[in-house]
Amino acid sequence: MAEQDKERKADAACEIDFDSLDGEGIVDLLSKQPQLADKCDLSKLCGFNWELLLKRRPEFADKCDWSKLDGLNWEILLEDRPEFADKCDWSKLDGWVWNLLLAKQPRFADKCDWSKLDGEAWARLLTTRPEFADKCDKWGEIPEKSERWNTDWRSLLAEQPQLAKYKPEK
Repeated sequence: MAEQDKERKADAACEIDFDSLDGEGIVDLLSKQPQLADKCDLSKLCGFNWELLLKRRPEFADKCDWSKLDGLNWEILLEDRPEFADKCDWSKLDGWVWNLLLAKQPRFADKCDWSKLDGEAWARLLTTRPEFADKCDKWGEIPEKSERWNTDWRSLLAEQPQLAKYKPEK
């Protein structure tokens, strides 16, 4: 039975037009059949494709062109695969992306350029991670009301009333 499965997979590989595969097709294929990597043009993978592939198949890390990952790709990848932190170009993360990453992976706080977070990013981060209040120097930039979810004083104080002491008097 196992021998028949190998033959079927080999036959299927012969039928694939590898040159016509785009990044999404390569990710789908390698997620299921990583043994076909040598037949795929990995240069077609963009940052989003690498993010997806590495989340599913971390064994492809040695083939990754890390420069293709942008800040959001890094945030999504590091949420699930913090073991790739040593590959991350932290300068690619903007304030909003830092807020998203630190909410789920506070272990990376020592890498954060806190000056990149604006008032809304701070409000969102502190809603879930009040332990970072001592890092915030933008209390006056947190809006009273905002259209974005959990990015204003109203939302922040509803979740973390102890932070009211930081709210500037108007």
